[in-house]
Amino acid sequence: MRSDKELEKFVKIFLNKNNIVNIVFVIQEHISREEQIRIAELVKKGISIFSKKHPYQGQSVLIDFSLSRARNINYYVPSEARAIYVKIIANNKSGRVAYVSKDILIRTVIKFIFVVIGKKNVKSFISKKKALDWLKKIKSK
Repeated sequence: MRSDKELEKFVKIFLNKNNIVNIVFVIQEHISREEQIRIAELVKKGISIFSKKHPYQGQSVLIDFSLSRARNINYYVPSEARAIYVKIIANNKSGRVAYVSKDILIRTVIKFIFVVIGKKNVKSFISKKKALDWLKKIKSK
């Protein structure tokens, strides 16, 4: 299994110039089951650290898979990793959430998670530009 430092390159968390929290997955190579679980743990840790530096209660969030190659994503996300992502989403106090992927399966799985936990104000997009436009429009109201 790769080191945490190597796995951290698969996810970037930052605040863009429009004050939108970006969680960008950059998966360009195959990742193992164990690595998927560890990446989920690192995302949880990263969001915790980020939220202490930049409290984002009520802010819009963009979850971006557009830089990932779909064929490298293992569609069977281990239950341990799914549980971590569900907790992250359920405990998140964000406002609107847009998620971007060209892959219909990824969009469907993410939508299912949001429906199960009852998160409102969530929308999927194929285009990152359209997702950001939607988040900016909502934000300016």
